[in-house]
Amino acid sequence: MIPRTLALFAHPDDETFGPGATLAALGEHGPSALLCCTRGEAGSIDQSAKIGKSKLAKIREEELLAASDILGFDSVEILNLPDSGLRWLDPETIVLPFVRAIRSFKPHIVLTFHENGISRHRDHRTVTRRVGEAVTLAADGNAFAYLGKPHQVGRVWWYSIPDSKAAQFENYRSLASVPDADIQVTIDLRSHVQKKWAAVDAHATQKLFVENMAKFLGERMENYWAFESFVLAQGEPPSTDGRVESLYEGLEEAAT
Repeated sequence: MIPRTLALFAHPDDETFGPGATLAALGEHGPSALLCCTRGEAGSIDQSAKIGKSKLAKIREEELLAASDILGFDSVEILNLPDSGLRWLDPETIVLPFVRAIRSFKPHIVLTFHENGISRHRDHRTVTRRVGEAVTLAADGNAFAYLGKPHQVGRVWWYSIPDSKAAQFENYRSLASVPDADIQVTIDLRSHVQKKWAAVDAHATQKLFVENMAKFLGERMENYWAFESFVLAQGEPPSTDGRVESLYEGLEEAAT
């Protein structure tokens, strides 16, 4: 089986500042696609708020395309929905493009943020809800037939921050984390962390956030940045205890 990965996120830089090293690694083993809901025009990091929304959207779109090239995505789509306004949209405005992407790309796994939103951003949480709805509908032959033939995603993984990791930030920034016991996969990505750093640099208007984080963590940043954790949101894990060693483990057997 050649694994296919679909990443669904709200903003330019979510794909990088979140599971960027994982996506870089997955892109070396099979096709990967990214669908980003907004152009990030509501960004406020560094000088973003002074640039103006129209100009910032254009810049961040270019940054996303550059970062996506570094991470190895085969295709990138931007929906141009309102940044920081996703929760106000009719659900189908997001769900239908997600269903279309799933049915056309036919991924084995889908990656998005944990339902807590990591930074608690409402756009993040809205996208995660819509991902769950879209994955269910994409497999339903009676739903939205005009969007393509049904496709069953093997697993949906939520990029997540373990409590032990978030504790390193307790005097710097509050992160929405999950109990370490709920984490099902933590991947050692030291072999791909340089690609993640390069993608961060591509997001020039937003990278100050990561640079400040690195200054705060100091020597701890290397381990923080090189290990990425996930919770299984949809799909069956291959082992009885619910823990797996890779995002694709067991899907190879299911596909044969």
